Amino acid sequence: SKVTKTALPVAVCLQTPRRRAGLPLSRHKPVLGADIFTVESGIHVDGIAKAPHLYEPFKPETVGLARRVVMGRHSGLGAVRLKARQLGLALPEAAARPVLEAVQALALHRQGSLNDAQFAALCRAHLPPAIAKPRTPSGASAEADHA
Repeated sequence: SKVTKTALPVAVCLQTPRRRAGLPLSRHKPVLGADIFTVESGIHVDGIAKAPHLYEPFKPETVGLARRVVMGRHSGLGAVRLKARQLGLALPEAAARPVLEAVQALALHRQGSLNDAQFAALCRAHLPPAIAKPRTPSGASAEADHA
């Protein structure tokens, strides 16, 4: 589409004068800030997952950006489920609340959001042993192969 073809040049054109002047662009700057399509709050994650056009004035791709879900103290169960799916983690429903509590505790301790590796580690720590153990191609657990 016409918008997609012009997305990168628009973003570059608007950022270039600031870069040449040595002025950093705030991560939260409207339209071009790197974090304007980053969401943490449970209700926003849920809404964007269901109907992004209701929460965003334009698609992130229009300005060369992408939508991101980060996990933190404001995250909810829907965000835990969505982020686990995005990372390819099969998180059982019974593990969602304990993972959420662990996410919120770690985010408070860190005074910030978790990165994907931290979130994945928390998910794996809350998986039942049969799911958490690595599998060999034959389907047997790696531990059984060494017994």
